[in-house]
Amino acid sequence: MVSAAADGSEKGIDRLRIGDLVLAFRIDNYSLLRAVYSLDTANAAVDAVIVALARLFTGVRIQRTEPGMLYAAIPASTRRREHALPAMIDSVCTLIMCRPLECDGERVYFSLSTGYAVASDAHLSAAGTEECLRIARDMLCACRSAAERPTANDSAWADHYRADMRTAATLLRQVDRGEAHFVWQPVCNATEKEAILYYEALLRTVSADGQQQPCGEAIGALERLGLVRILDQRTVSLVIDELEADPLVCLGVNISGQSASFHLNGHDAFWSELRERLSRDRSLARRLVVEITETAAHSSLRETVDFVTQLRALGCRIAIDDFGAGYASPRQLLALRPDIVKVDAFFLGAATQHAETASAFPHMVGLARSLAPTVIAEGVETAQQEEAARASGVQWLQGHQAGRPSVTRAWLDWDYRDSIRALVTFKSYSEAPAHNAQRAA
Repeated sequence: MVSAAADGSEKGIDRLRIGDLVLAFRIDNYSLLRAVYSLDTANAAVDAVIVALARLFTGVRIQRTEPGMLYAAIPASTRRREHALPAMIDSVCTLIMCRPLECDGERVYFSLSTGYAVASDAHLSAAGTEECLRIARDMLCACRSAAERPTANDSAWADHYRADMRTAATLLRQVDRGEAHFVWQPVCNATEKEAILYYEALLRTVSADGQQQPCGEAIGALERLGLVRILDQRTVSLVIDELEADPLVCLGVNISGQSASFHLNGHDAFWSELRERLSRDRSLARRLVVEITETAAHSSLRETVDFVTQLRALGCRIAIDDFGAGYASPRQLLALRPDIVKVDAFFLGAATQHAETASAFPHMVGLARSLAPTVIAEGVETAQQEEAARASGVQWLQGHQAGRPSVTRAWLDWDYRDSIRALVTFKSYSEAPAHNAQRAA
């Protein structure tokens, strides 16, 4: 790796100039990298940030602080002022985090958080400079990261962390190289299967023998590492591309509960691309369902509520995935007010396998219906499960019995294209499936 000091950027920050952008960076998993790999690996993450900043911004000055942290002062003349600061910081952090370290032949990712401040005429003295650095640091300290967690001093824990990193790095590399793809599974009407509410994007890779492989294990590893936002940003962007390419389809995309915040790279410095694209073309938002999975805890309920509220204001619909089997409580769902609740497949499976648990599924459906206007039964794999879901009053089904995942999506019937174009909200075509839903040819 290039020496971070070789470019002359580490001159320290003794005095600021008006308009300087001060950034406080933290490697969120610094202590974990040091414990699992080595001090050199942890410090290489800091060096990678310094080298990237020196390449991106002419005249940047760097000041290291405590382990895993540093300050950067970027001259006003070298940054593009037409870009909002949070969006620029989001782009910088994302660019840096997407480039893994190389450690003894392994690819190692790190998490980065940022605080920021802009120097004014009150920050030109030595004391003023320290005050500006403090403002940036205080903003950084307010950022919480799932990658920042206590270490356990045993070899088994370190082995698990390394294994998760290898699994996660393999998937991220496959996505970067175009070796992962989506399959599309329809959410179908319970009584009229050709009526499709939307297609959910499911990420797949291909095994050596040509078989499609689900990515659940790797996504779980990314969640345990606190790095799943790297993947979520990428997959959401790809689904937006699909919406732009097909102006009639409605698509759903999963994000982890860890990623449901606008503050993961810094205050208001996450999901900038998503917000910009949806603001520019509201028709995309009206055809996008953001499914928040419950396999990992949310960063913060307050931040998740803000995330959901802003996306809904743009026109998106919000679904809570895996309801009943994850971290979301009824209290949290009342705060989030989702448009859709997807009842976890476990409950339908239990209802058709064990008489003593058969009543749990309709109770979960009733609870879900009290929390959201649209309820989807997941895991409909057999005719018996389909009948049990219908008997419980579920309007929408997802599973192999309802519709198998496919690399292609069924074309809409030409007779319905004009009526679908006229629809201005997702809600309107979830209410009348016979006339307003998508129809497979």
